[in-house]
Amino acid sequence: EIGGSPIRKWTKLQGEEMCKILDKVRPDSAPHKAYTAFRYAPPLTDVALEEMEKDGVEHAIAFSQFPQWSCTTSGSSMNELWRELRRLGLQDRFKWSAIDRWPLHKGFIQAVNERITERLLEFEEKTRDKVVIVFSA
Repeated sequence: EIGGSPIRKWTKLQGEEMCKILDKVRPDSAPHKAYTAFRYAPPLTDVALEEMEKDGVEHAIAFSQFPQWSCTTSGSSMNELWRELRRLGLQDRFKWSAIDRWPLHKGFIQAVNERITERLLEFEEKTRDKVVIVFSA
C-alpha cells in the first residue's frame, strides 16, 4: 500500500493485544475494542470517532503512544481529538480519560534498557564503555 502511516500495522496490533489483556483482567467491562485515530493518515480521527459513536461507546481512554509529552506530538494529537469531537458535535457523547505521557513507566524503561543492552553487545567488550548513545526522535 502506498501512502498512509508506517506505524498503522503496529498500532493496530498493539491495540488488539492490549484488548486481549484487558478482556482477561477486566472481564466486567469486556469486550474491549481499540480504535486507531491518526491526524495525517488514515484512519483519521473523525473516522474513528464516528465509528465509536456507531458502536455505542460510552467510555473511552485517549491513549497517546508517544511515551513523552510534547506539544508537537502527543499534544498535537490530543488537540486534534478534542477539535474533532467539537466539530462533529460529539464533545458530550463520551466520558473520557487520557494517558498522554508515560516515560517513567517501569515497563517502558525496562524495554529501552533491554534494547540498549542488546545493541551494546554488538561491540567488543573492551570498547563498550566508550560507546556513545545518541537519543533521537
